[in-house]
Amino acid sequence: MVTALVLYLAATFAIGAAWRRRAGRDEASFFVADRSLDTFWGFLSLAALTTGGSTTIALATLVYMYGVSGIWLDLSGALGLFVLGLFVARHVRRESAVTLPEILGNHYGTGARRAAGILVLAAEIAWFALLTEATQVVLTAAVGLEPILSLVLSTAVFVAYTALGGQFAVVRTDLLQYGLMVAGIPGTWWAATSI
Repeated sequence: MVTALVLYLAATFAIGAAWRRRAGRDEASFFVADRSLDTFWGFLSLAALTTGGSTTIALATLVYMYGVSGIWLDLSGALGLFVLGLFVARHVRRESAVTLPEILGNHYGTGARRAAGILVLAAEIAWFALLTEATQVVLTAAVGLEPILSLVLSTAVFVAYTALGGQFAVVRTDLLQYGLMVAGIPGTWWAATSI
């Protein structure tokens, strides 16, 4: 198990390092991957985001505690992304901006840009906290690492590959992570039910 974890962490770091030069060219390269991501990469990244470790672990807990109604947290997020994809994505693509606050600022002024920046920052902090907490739960259970050490280790890896390779690295690590989830969740269920 430790070997698999080390290989996974090394692979994510290597992906970040591999995309370092291309992501470092300019702001658009780092934040929006030169606007080069096609439907496959967009779908994959959103699928990995909405079914990632924080979602699956948190969702499993909510379903355990509240029954099927616990799925609404994740389902409402998926429905929201679907609506945004249908009605907003086309307009966002036409902008030359690289952040959502920048888009709002272009249309509604500096006040809207600052307010959106604060909201995005708060949302990203909450999302990152869920991500690291889910990773900590997995590392503690699977490898026996201390909770604080697993939080520090996972945070260091997430920050490193993102800082090195920007959005290019994020979508490529999403492919790795989503592939592991697609194979791992049914595999774990099969292993647990066949005992």
